[in-house]
Amino acid sequence: MGQESHWDVAFHAIQDAVMILDPEGRIVSCNRATQEMFGVREEEILGRPCWQVIHKIQDPTGKCPTVRARSSLRRERAEIQVGDRWFLADSHPLLDRQGRLTGIVHIVSDITEKKKTEDALSRSEERFRSAMGAARDGIWEWDVPTGKVYYSPAYARMLGYDVGEFGDVVTAWIDHVHPEDRERALEANRRCIDNEVPHFSVEFRMRTKQGGWKWILARGKAVRRDPNGKALLMIGTHTDITQLKLSQEKLLLQSWLGAALANITRVDDVLGWVVEAVVRATGMDCGAAYLWDAQNERLSLFHQVGLPEEWIASMGTLDEASELYRLASPGTPHYIDCGKLNLPRSGNGGAGGLQAVAVVPLSYDRQWVGCLIMGSRSCAEIPEETRHFLESVAAQLGNALGRVETRQRLAESRRQYRTLFDVAADALFVVDQDEGSIMDANQAASKLLGISRGELIGAPWEHVWGGHLDFAQWARDMEAGTTGDSIFAQVTLLNRTGDPVPVEISARSLDLDGHRVLYISARDIRERLQAERERRALEEQLRQAQKMESVGRLAGGIAHDFNNLLTPILGYAEMILASLEGEGPWKSYARSVRDAALKAKSLTGQLLAFSRRQVLEMRPVDLKASVQHFHDLLRRAVREDIQIRLSLPEEPVVVQADLGQMEQVLMNLAVNAQDAMPSGGTLAIELKSRNFLDEAEIPVTGLAPGRYAVLTVADTGTGMDKRTLERIFEPFFTTKGEGKGTGLGLSTVYGIVEQHQGRILATSLPGMGSAFEIYLPQLAGSTACTGPEGTDSCSMVHGKGETILLVEDDDMVRELAFSMLQSLGYHVLEAASPPHALQRSEALRTPPLLLLTDMVLPEMNGKDLYNVLKKRWPDLKVIYMSGYPEEIEAANDHGPGGPAFLSKPFTISQLSRKLSDVLGK
Repeated sequence: MGQESHWDVAFHAIQDAVMILDPEGRIVSCNRATQEMFGVREEEILGRPCWQVIHKIQDPTGKCPTVRARSSLRRERAEIQVGDRWFLADSHPLLDRQGRLTGIVHIVSDITEKKKTEDALSRSEERFRSAMGAARDGIWEWDVPTGKVYYSPAYARMLGYDVGEFGDVVTAWIDHVHPEDRERALEANRRCIDNEVPHFSVEFRMRTKQGGWKWILARGKAVRRDPNGKALLMIGTHTDITQLKLSQEKLLLQSWLGAALANITRVDDVLGWVVEAVVRATGMDCGAAYLWDAQNERLSLFHQVGLPEEWIASMGTLDEASELYRLASPGTPHYIDCGKLNLPRSGNGGAGGLQAVAVVPLSYDRQWVGCLIMGSRSCAEIPEETRHFLESVAAQLGNALGRVETRQRLAESRRQYRTLFDVAADALFVVDQDEGSIMDANQAASKLLGISRGELIGAPWEHVWGGHLDFAQWARDMEAGTTGDSIFAQVTLLNRTGDPVPVEISARSLDLDGHRVLYISARDIRERLQAERERRALEEQLRQAQKMESVGRLAGGIAHDFNNLLTPILGYAEMILASLEGEGPWKSYARSVRDAALKAKSLTGQLLAFSRRQVLEMRPVDLKASVQHFHDLLRRAVREDIQIRLSLPEEPVVVQADLGQMEQVLMNLAVNAQDAMPSGGTLAIELKSRNFLDEAEIPVTGLAPGRYAVLTVADTGTGMDKRTLERIFEPFFTTKGEGKGTGLGLSTVYGIVEQHQGRILATSLPGMGSAFEIYLPQLAGSTACTGPEGTDSCSMVHGKGETILLVEDDDMVRELAFSMLQSLGYHVLEAASPPHALQRSEALRTPPLLLLTDMVLPEMNGKDLYNVLKKRWPDLKVIYMSGYPEEIEAANDHGPGGPAFLSKPFTISQLSRKLSDVLGK
């Protein structure tokens, strides 16, 4: 791509305008689409607020998403009109780890054409509504999310309703659809709503206001969808096709009845259709089919059309106590005047208004199958031709239903077996015991072995048998046992690629039509075995973590007490050094005491880092001086057969870092390198400064262009393969033997580097050694003290007699802090406990400027003491002292910057700097 990075190509290829804004809303970068969209050059855009470029105004409006995003620190969007153009503005705030705004990504899309389309659609819909009133077909418009529906006047009239009487919700339509047609009608609508089809056409019956039924042809389509394709607005028509359907059904019944009944496989396939077709073809008003329920010895209503409600309610089943039951018995059909029958009555006279009833038995091979019952409200006697037609239909229908029943029994038996076989979760095989071939296998078997069922059937069982047992002998041994006995074993099968699949099998030898077969059930136990391995690994990790936690707590406790002892040693040594003029043996002695105390302080820092209780003390650190200083400690830490080679630049390389944590990184990487060189080798540590002008130049991701310190630790050890290299930073991952490593060393290194806003890159090849490159942001124009901590020459800031309340229960630490504060020019009011401090503060006429207190005190901790004093003196400032960083966690609610903290042991220069920071000097 030449000089242009992949990022630049992608950035400028975006068709929407993309601008990178600073926290004040000024444009610091933009893509080409921005210049083209607003007709300005890049130099005319950069440095200007986005509202001046987009809106051509000096100050932002209240709707401006950039202004709102700067305030809410959340993504903000707004549609904005500029002249005759419309834009969608989207502002995404960029936050640092502390949640502070560092910039804004501002994306602007031109939606002018979309707005025009929406306006045109709105006008089109209005014209459409105006045309609805004059249409002959029923017209509907459905707002899918709300369920609201507009039904046209013609729609309501079609069903016998006045305008507005039908309702305005989708359930009004659903409730009027015939129960037998409802699912089909709903499914047609659903497929269109889900965008499976662009439009639909479906026929169904709807109930009229008078209780009758009309055939409706419904057509519809979606005119608006959401981004996922779901319909939001549907429109369509209803056409009355009742007369057409009646004609079609008569013709269909006359033409296809015989063929249809001869080929049916289920009662459901035709019986309902026949009842409805017969009713229409004969001009009867209602009809029903009852089927014989042999188990309960009664007739059950299977399907009806037009029966009176009182009939359905009381005559859903017919038993021997019913007069109709006796009339429907096998034999002669009956055509009866309803006045002579004891049937449910209605207000219309007769049985629900019926005048005549036909009861025609259905039988097959002299077996009772059921009966047909037809009723007429218009004539008192069933016509002769209708009787012949009904008897002919009943004869054909009885024979067809008998055949269906016979086939269904057989099919049901087979289906039950097949279903149980196919849906079994375990792999099932039927094996010919003599031939050793697979006769059948279910889907689970196919999935387990990765071999299709068609390939398995007929294949030799040996192809999938693991071979660790003689299958033929195993089968013979099993056959020699009691017939029907099952055996269980854990074996291995082979999948398509020949890989072993551990399974637990249950096998049984059975006789099938004189043929010996094995029924084998195989259960996949790979997940169970893996779970057992993972459980054992987790138990081991837990034991390691518990050991690490115990050691960590011990280390933290030792460091706490040790820091309290080191505080007066380091403090007085520094004060003695400051008081001695010139050079001499006593000054040399004091300097040695001071340096020893500093080394002890570094040791406690390493203990705290090991126990993960170290608070990061970020300050400018010269990595060059730190590596040089750490070399002696490193030389003592690694074996003598390992040569250490340093390659350092001439100039200091300063980064913002915690010195102790950086030493921890070096130590962990050195120990890791030592373990990779069991026979000795070279440990190379290289430091250099690199300036990356473009992100594409940086070997690691997630870093911005700029100057970086690159610290490389390389070894000539055994190296790692690609799979190991991908996992080396995972917690608890180790390539060492059991009990020889925790797997936390490199994960700790990774975490420390990430905390320092850096990145780490690991490279390795088997037999070629390994290298770890650490990239840390380098400070520009910063200097770091090059000597041991506490010996820097930074000038100390002195007080002017201000009062400081000192609270410390350790006498030596309190006396040291008292002397330091006095030498710095402060008036000190000291106390050994919180009650003593509160008592002494009562006598003060003027409030102290600052509280310097230990965190852990008898009767009351430092935080609670500060809260009590702050109620009296709201402007009181505080510095907490502690030799154990966990003690300050409770004090972390003192504002965005957290509490001021002075770690023990401390020097007078550190105390001076801390006072200067807190008091603003």
